[in-house]
Amino acid sequence: MGGAVPVKWQGWLVVAIGLAIFILGVYVGEVDDAPGVALLGFLLMLALISTFGYWKGEKPRWQWGPPKERK
Repeated sequence: MGGAVPVKWQGWLVVAIGLAIFILGVYVGEVDDAPGVALLGFLLMLALISTFGYWKGEKPRWQWGPPKERK
């Protein structure tokens, strides 16, 4: 199993803020009958989590199969 998962409380805080932005967008979209707001909330959430993940996380690299031993 793989994937990017926060390991400190600050990472979980960013995820919680991103989800709150998305939920708020869905709520406002339902109340004001504006489905584009939900999409905007999703895109803002994605941008927030991706930006912090790239900035503070492990740098992305290509890996195929199990990790190779370094000498």
